[in-house]
Amino acid sequence: MIFGFKGSFGMKSSQLASIFLLTTVFSQIQAQVPDPQCPRGWVYNPDTNFCYYVPPFYTTDGVQWQLYSWTTAESNCQQFGSHLASIHSKKEDDFVQSLVISNVANLTDVVPDKTPNDPCFYAGAWIGYYGNGGLNFGSWTDGSLVDYNGLGQKLPNSYFWLVMNDESCQSKGWGYNFSTWLYARYVCKMPARNSLKSF
Repeated sequence: MIFGFKGSFGMKSSQLASIFLLTTVFSQIQAQVPDPQCPRGWVYNPDTNFCYYVPPFYTTDGVQWQLYSWTTAESNCQQFGSHLASIHSKKEDDFVQSLVISNVANLTDVVPDKTPNDPCFYAGAWIGYYGNGGLNFGSWTDGSLVDYNGLGQKLPNSYFWLVMNDESCQSKGWGYNFSTWLYARYVCKMPARNSLKSF
């Protein structure tokens, strides 16, 4: 048996269990080591050769959320030498969606000064697109081409865009709103350290 513990490779099941435990611990330690392609706290995507950053929901008090407008989010990304994320394919969209996954529907008092006080209302993450959703229409904050849209439809007006992935809120995908609307997170994107690509 390949995965059986009955004396596989002449080892006892307790020896195999110890090897499995050590392998698991090593994998967890490896996951905590920052990728040399990206600054600490950023996630490297080898398919795009870019680094991505999503700030945590909570402020330093560990309870309430810090909320950002689209313009503040872009300004924060620029302080890192990056921009709000541009998305250019379904594969990259899926990657960004995996970064913003959350489960916030049952949280309370995270946005107490806001109406509505429903955390699902604020769980989106700004991306760098402004436009009506049409291909080659609008702009990304990094200046790249508008060659993909996760909503899949063109709207009559231009908006600022965000992504959300929260099963508890029954919401996944792209959304849009006004720059002044506040959301709890945003996604920054920058070229990896070894990248010769430009935005």
